Amino acid sequence: FLGLNPASNDYASGHIAMAYTGLSILTTLGDDLSRVNKAALVASLRRLQRSDGSFQCVAFGSEHDMRFLYCACAISHMLGDWSGVDKDKAVDFVRAC
Repeated sequence: FLGLNPASNDYASGHIAMAYTGLSILTTLGDDLSRVNKAALVASLRRLQRSDGSFQCVAFGSEHDMRFLYCACAISHMLGDWSGVDKDKAVDFVRAC
């Protein structure tokens, strides 16, 4: 991410809403996403999902709510890969709201 080492900079990490926004813009512009590191995005989604099924926005202590669950689902749909989302837990979270 921007050539920075996240281990040495607390602010050098991805944000799920910005990943969603970037992918949305690319697809709107007709990009086929072939240059996107899809495996890394899916792995990031796995790390961001919490035990209650919600998603936090960044990997280190952050808020978590329906907005970020939406982002995770939209990212998964755009990438055509849902392996980064525990869908059963996600549905449980939605039902509990």
